[in-house]
Amino acid sequence: MGRKPSLTNWKPFFGPNFPVPPSIHQPAKQPANPNFSGKVGFHILPRIGEVALAHNGVLFFDELPHFQKRVLEALREPLQDRVVNISRVNSKISYDANFMFISAMNPCFCGNFLSKSSRCECSPKEIRRYKKRLSEPLLHRME
Repeated sequence: MGRKPSLTNWKPFFGPNFPVPPSIHQPAKQPANPNFSGKVGFHILPRIGEVALAHNGVLFFDELPHFQKRVLEALREPLQDRVVNISRVNSKISYDANFMFISAMNPCFCGNFLSKSSRCECSPKEIRRYKKRLSEPLLHRME
């Protein structure tokens, strides 16, 4: 069988706090905030979200722990099954979501943990709490 074409010509790249510069080959898209509905496709009427738009491409989340917990947990199914299922009262739809997921995060909230030039102001408890923003099931689906 042949390779399925992607739904659009551009691929989304995301960061919750600041724009990501566009790639030479693929234009970037920056959301206004790291909210839930637009990433996976959860709207009143089923619409394609950013995860499904990344089909056959790359989905990049910068500052991963700063995204809402429900956004991160909603990534578990597409990362495992390579599909986004959206169910509403009057409809049910599935979108292919075979994408490469890339994320970035600081080692602590201030970003200076392990730095040789700056001193980290975070306590060990704050560092653990920062890392706990990512659930074990989500981490198991990432390489």
